[in-house]
Amino acid sequence: MSLMEVLREAKGGVTPELVIWALFFGFSLALVFALFSKRYMGKFVHTLLSEKIDSPEKAKTLKELGYGNNIFVRMALVGKTAYSGLIFEKNEAVGIHGNSVVPIIRYKIDYASARFYIPKVLMPRAAIRYEKKGTHIVALLVGVAVFFLLAMLAIYYYPTVESFIRETIVQ
Repeated sequence: MSLMEVLREAKGGVTPELVIWALFFGFSLALVFALFSKRYMGKFVHTLLSEKIDSPEKAKTLKELGYGNNIFVRMALVGKTAYSGLIFEKNEAVGIHGNSVVPIIRYKIDYASARFYIPKVLMPRAAIRYEKKGTHIVALLVGVAVFFLLAMLAIYYYPTVESFIRETIVQ
Protein backbone atom coordinates (compact mmCIF):
# COMPACT_ATOMS: atom_id res chain seq x y z
CA MET A 1 0.00 0.00 0.00
CA SER A 2 1.40 3.39 -0.95
CA LEU A 3 1.69 6.36 1.39
CA MET A 4 -1.00 8.16 -0.62
CA GLU A 5 -3.40 5.24 -0.12
CA VAL A 6 -2.63 5.10 3.60
CA LEU A 7 -3.29 8.82 3.98
CA ARG A 8 -6.51 8.62 1.96
CA GLU A 9 -7.82 5.79 4.12
CA ALA A 10 -6.76 7.50 7.36
CA LYS A 11 -9.44 8.70 9.72
CA GLY A 12 -10.34 12.29 8.85
CA GLY A 13 -9.43 11.91 5.17
CA VAL A 14 -5.95 13.45 5.31
CA THR A 15 -4.39 13.21 1.88
CA PRO A 16 -1.08 14.38 0.45
CA GLU A 17 -3.04 16.84 -1.66
CA LEU A 18 -4.65 18.26 1.47
CA VAL A 19 -1.24 18.62 3.12
CA ILE A 20 0.15 20.41 0.05
CA TRP A 21 -2.83 22.78 -0.09
CA ALA A 22 -2.53 23.45 3.65
CA LEU A 23 1.11 24.39 3.10
CA PHE A 24 0.09 26.63 0.19
CA PHE A 25 -2.52 28.47 2.27
CA GLY A 26 -0.15 28.77 5.23
CA PHE A 27 2.56 30.22 2.97
CA SER A 28 0.04 32.63 1.40
CA LEU A 29 -1.14 33.82 4.82
CA ALA A 30 2.47 34.32 5.92
CA LEU A 31 3.10 36.49 2.84
CA VAL A 32 0.00 38.58 3.55
CA PHE A 33 1.03 39.00 7.20
CA ALA A 34 4.56 40.03 6.20
CA LEU A 35 3.20 42.62 3.77
CA PHE A 36 0.76 43.93 6.39
CA SER A 37 3.48 44.11 9.02
CA LYS A 38 6.02 45.90 6.85
CA ARG A 39 3.68 48.27 5.00
CA TYR A 40 0.85 49.02 7.42
CA MET A 41 2.39 48.51 10.85
CA GLY A 42 5.65 49.98 9.61
CA LYS A 43 3.94 53.34 9.04
CA PHE A 44 3.86 53.93 12.80
CA VAL A 45 7.57 53.15 13.07
CA HIS A 46 8.30 55.41 10.07
CA THR A 47 6.37 58.21 11.75
CA LEU A 48 8.56 57.91 14.86
CA LEU A 49 11.68 57.75 12.68
CA SER A 50 10.79 60.68 10.44
CA GLU A 51 9.94 62.93 13.39
CA LYS A 52 13.18 61.80 15.13
CA ILE A 53 11.39 60.79 18.31
CA ASP A 54 14.42 59.13 19.86
CA SER A 55 14.30 59.97 23.56
CA PRO A 56 11.81 60.07 26.44
CA GLU A 57 11.88 63.89 26.29
CA LYS A 58 10.67 63.85 22.66
CA ALA A 59 8.11 61.07 23.16
CA LYS A 60 4.59 61.64 21.82
CA THR A 61 1.15 60.14 22.41
CA LEU A 62 -0.60 58.03 19.81
CA LYS A 63 -3.05 60.87 19.22
CA GLU A 64 -0.22 63.36 18.59
CA LEU A 65 1.27 60.91 16.08
CA GLY A 66 -2.08 60.41 14.32
CA TYR A 67 -2.65 56.85 15.59
CA GLY A 68 -5.03 57.54 18.49
CA ASN A 69 -7.78 55.23 17.25
CA ASN A 70 -5.66 52.68 15.39
CA ILE A 71 -6.54 49.32 16.95
CA PHE A 72 -3.68 47.46 15.21
CA VAL A 73 -1.01 49.79 16.58
CA ARG A 74 -2.60 49.60 20.03
CA MET A 75 -2.55 45.80 19.94
CA ALA A 76 1.06 45.77 18.70
CA LEU A 77 2.19 47.89 21.66
CA VAL A 78 0.93 45.34 24.20
CA GLY A 79 2.37 41.89 24.83
CA LYS A 80 5.27 40.22 23.06
CA THR A 81 5.14 41.63 19.53
CA ALA A 82 7.49 42.97 16.87
CA TYR A 83 7.33 46.35 18.62
CA SER A 84 8.66 44.82 21.88
CA GLY A 85 12.22 45.94 22.45
CA LEU A 86 11.92 48.59 19.73
CA ILE A 87 9.26 51.10 20.77
CA PHE A 88 9.24 52.24 24.37
CA GLU A 89 6.91 54.21 26.59
CA LYS A 90 8.33 57.35 28.20
CA ASN A 91 8.08 56.06 31.79
CA GLU A 92 9.58 52.62 31.13
CA ALA A 93 13.03 51.74 32.38
CA VAL A 94 15.04 50.87 29.30
CA GLY A 95 18.08 48.64 29.65
CA ILE A 96 20.39 49.48 26.74
CA HIS A 97 23.71 47.65 26.54
CA GLY A 98 25.60 48.73 23.42
CA ASN A 99 23.24 48.04 20.54
CA SER A 100 21.05 45.56 22.41
CA VAL A 101 18.02 46.39 24.50
CA VAL A 102 16.17 44.46 27.15
CA PRO A 103 12.72 43.96 25.60
CA ILE A 104 9.82 45.30 27.60
CA ILE A 105 6.58 43.36 27.52
CA ARG A 106 3.65 45.58 28.39
CA TYR A 107 0.35 44.11 29.46
CA LYS A 108 -1.61 47.28 30.07
CA ILE A 109 -1.29 50.80 28.65
CA ASP A 110 -3.22 54.02 29.16
CA TYR A 111 -3.34 54.92 25.46
CA ALA A 112 -4.59 58.43 26.11
CA SER A 113 -1.53 59.49 28.11
CA ALA A 114 1.25 57.04 27.15
CA ARG A 115 4.08 58.67 25.18
CA PHE A 116 6.18 56.54 22.83
CA TYR A 117 9.64 56.75 21.28
CA ILE A 118 12.36 54.65 19.70
CA PRO A 119 15.73 54.95 21.50
CA LYS A 120 18.42 56.56 19.35
CA VAL A 121 20.56 53.41 19.43
CA LEU A 122 17.65 51.41 17.92
CA MET A 123 16.76 53.84 15.13
CA PRO A 124 18.90 52.03 12.50
CA ARG A 125 17.45 48.64 13.50
CA ALA A 126 13.90 50.01 13.25
CA ALA A 127 14.63 51.50 9.81
CA ILE A 128 15.96 48.17 8.54
CA ARG A 129 13.22 46.03 10.09
CA TYR A 130 10.43 48.14 8.62
CA GLU A 131 12.08 49.06 5.32
CA LYS A 132 9.45 49.28 2.60
CA LYS A 133 11.73 48.10 -0.20
CA GLY A 134 10.78 44.64 -1.44
CA THR A 135 7.40 44.58 0.28
CA HIS A 136 4.90 45.32 -2.41
CA ILE A 137 1.60 43.80 -3.43
CA VAL A 138 3.20 42.62 -6.70
CA ALA A 139 5.81 40.63 -4.72
CA LEU A 140 2.95 39.09 -2.72
CA LEU A 141 1.05 38.09 -5.86
CA VAL A 142 4.18 36.68 -7.54
CA GLY A 143 5.03 34.69 -4.41
CA VAL A 144 1.53 33.23 -4.18
CA ALA A 145 1.50 32.42 -7.93
CA VAL A 146 4.89 30.67 -7.75
CA PHE A 147 3.90 28.62 -4.72
CA PHE A 148 0.57 27.76 -6.38
CA LEU A 149 2.48 26.46 -9.39
CA LEU A 150 4.78 24.45 -7.12
CA ALA A 151 1.77 23.02 -5.28
CA MET A 152 0.16 21.96 -8.56
CA LEU A 153 3.39 20.33 -9.73
CA ALA A 154 3.82 18.56 -6.39
CA ILE A 155 0.30 17.16 -6.55
CA TYR A 156 0.71 16.10 -10.18
CA TYR A 157 4.10 14.42 -9.71
CA TYR A 158 3.53 13.00 -6.22
CA PRO A 159 2.63 9.46 -7.38
CA THR A 160 5.71 9.33 -9.62
CA VAL A 161 8.04 10.58 -6.88
CA GLU A 162 6.52 8.22 -4.33
CA SER A 163 6.96 5.18 -6.57
CA PHE A 164 10.53 6.24 -7.38
CA ILE A 165 11.34 6.54 -3.67
CA ARG A 166 9.73 3.17 -2.93
CA GLU A 167 11.70 1.46 -5.70
CA THR A 168 15.09 2.99 -4.90
CA ILE A 169 15.11 3.39 -1.14
CA VAL A 170 12.74 0.81 0.28
CA GLN A 171 13.85 -2.13 -1.88
